[in-house]
Amino acid sequence: MIRQICLSCYKMSELPDDAAGTRVDCPNCGKPIDVPAKYTPDVAAGGGISSLTPPPTELYDVLPAADRPAPPSGAKPVSSMPTSDPSAPTLPPVPAPPPGVAVPPPPPPPPGEYARSCWLPVRPAWLAWVPLGCLAAAFVLSFFTWAKLAPGGYSVVTQYGWEAAFGGYSDAIPDVKEWKDLEDTLSKTVRSDIFLVPYFLLLFPLLALAVAERVLKDPHTQQLPAPLMWLPQVWPYLLYLLGGVSLLLLILLAFASLRGFAIERAVGDVAAARYEKELAVHTSGSDLRKTNILVGQEVARYAPKQTVWLNLLLFLHVLAVVALLARIWLTSRGDRPAPRVGVQW
Repeated sequence: MIRQICLSCYKMSELPDDAAGTRVDCPNCGKPIDVPAKYTPDVAAGGGISSLTPPPTELYDVLPAADRPAPPSGAKPVSSMPTSDPSAPTLPPVPAPPPGVAVPPPPPPPPGEYARSCWLPVRPAWLAWVPLGCLAAAFVLSFFTWAKLAPGGYSVVTQYGWEAAFGGYSDAIPDVKEWKDLEDTLSKTVRSDIFLVPYFLLLFPLLALAVAERVLKDPHTQQLPAPLMWLPQVWPYLLYLLGGVSLLLLILLAFASLRGFAIERAVGDVAAARYEKELAVHTSGSDLRKTNILVGQEVARYAPKQTVWLNLLLFLHVLAVVALLARIWLTSRGDRPAPRVGVQW
């Protein structure tokens, strides 16, 4: 039995032995199949193979002469069987591209595979300094302006962190009646902030603990003064303590920002007082909407705004919380290799 692949339908066909060296029709598609001639080895008397009757050496010998395509001009015949004879014909070398013709680039990778990547290892030694740096910068930013009234771009009333917490403000109020009303309201309404007072009371001990965590490394091996003898007992939980207090500071500062600082609320009180009668009469419907629009326009005249320093402070607190959570996670991994953060595209 001869097993032969049809070059028309590419299916395997089983042919009888007497079909060797002839052309038969494919039992699958009916197209003609040229079956190679059968050859047999000549076995010597000693049991070895003395010679072989090889199949056709040239690829064109498989087809009848009438069906053989013309070979390319200048091409050498190619052997269909490997041979160790040095005189056997070989494939010609691939010709170089003509001068001035650019070599086409390699094809792009298939869809779904990334061609480039960039990885950055998370180094615990560097990450350990991020919370301390953020808290130290937060303390410095407490002396910067957090909120202001700046009509026309001129800061008339300002509050930095400590003033906003403990009921103070700085002003350069012009001698105008509308602003005098605001000045009276500010003197009556600006008081300590219920969110910022605990914020500053917790910021100092948190900063001190962050410094101690970086400087002492391990208090069990240090000679501590009497007021700090409690530190070795809480040291295993220090990262959790730092992370929890940092998160609490972030929440307090975020609530204070969303609620508005004292000078912002004072502007709203002044605007509402000027339209007090209209607000009392118009309690619903389109008239109330118009009155609220007038109140909003009055507030906008004073241009209350929170500064970029406050936004930077909020970002630093978020970064400190994320860094502390990452340190807690890395500590729980034990001796495993540090993770990597990367981008693939």
